[in-house]
Amino acid sequence: MTEQMKKRVSPKWRVAFFVSLAGNIAILGIVVGTVLGGERGAHGRFDGARSAARMGPVGQVVRALPREDRRALGQAMRQLRDDSRASFGTPASQMDAWISALSAQPFDAARLSELIAIGRASQNARGQLGGDLLIEKITAMSDAERDELVENLRRDRERGFGSKSGLGR
Repeated sequence: MTEQMKKRVSPKWRVAFFVSLAGNIAILGIVVGTVLGGERGAHGRFDGARSAARMGPVGQVVRALPREDRRALGQAMRQLRDDSRASFGTPASQMDAWISALSAQPFDAARLSELIAIGRASQNARGQLGGDLLIEKITAMSDAERDELVENLRRDRERGFGSKSGLGR
């Protein structure tokens, strides 16, 4: 070995290396957390109000419902999802159909249009049932419960949720 290779790295360079490495890992963690973490509020928790605002008035009304009502709606929507797989197929089978259509030689635009129509029908069925369930839930509320719902919506609106961007007024 040469004399230069035998010379040890000074402790301050070693410390600088580890500080730099820690900084890079922290930045990587922030980027990955932001990409994978979804909407986060001021306290680092998922911020459902901001996400609901991006879904429009229906999402905001659902967000303003009491927790048990939101859970009941979610359970009914999951049941619909499971039931609709008989009509529209599983996500895996739908993706297989897309891959097949996109790789077909010659390309068949009519088949792709058919797959898009199937996707729309599935989304429309879920949206229709979700709307029906929401109307049913609100219709069954007492005047006091509806007043509480309205108060929750106003509170969220005052906090800036529900604007066009969902992030403020």
